[in-house]
Amino acid sequence: MKNLLFLFFIVVFSSCVFSSGKINTDGYMEFYNSHKDGEGVVSFSIPAGLVGFVVRHNAEEDVDELVDKMQKVNFFIAEDADKELVKDLKKSLSESDYKDIMKVKDGRSTVVFKIRESKEYCDELLMMVQDEEDVFVMCICGGFTVHDAKKLAKSINIEDAVKTRR
Repeated sequence: MKNLLFLFFIVVFSSCVFSSGKINTDGYMEFYNSHKDGEGVVSFSIPAGLVGFVVRHNAEEDVDELVDKMQKVNFFIAEDADKELVKDLKKSLSESDYKDIMKVKDGRSTVVFKIRESKEYCDELLMMVQDEEDVFVMCICGGFTVHDAKKLAKSINIEDAVKTRR
């Protein structure tokens, strides 16, 4: 799981990051805030300024404008996650609020990209990786377009990322 986390972190931040807008405090963020200090959980947030510093150092041309719009990125990792935690996570990601933009199943692991839209922008882009024991969620908060979210989701090489766990 640690290799997977590291690989996703590097791939995502070297590819694209997004936008600005109001951060929602319900849905996934409510789940995150209530479970981030749980036993067996590693969680952390990276403010936009720090992400911008890291991304711009290695960025492609079109990434700068997307980084300027982003507010923060947070990570939630639960190794040996119990069924109740997974149930709470899925409950917080209601289909009426979060839409799947990409789903990949590879052996034991499932990777799902979800967006939360408000008007013409996406407030949150989530990448959730789950297998039989572990859960990893990365949430990019901001106000980016659906096109931006899809571009990021497609830029991540899921096959290579999942193979690092094996």
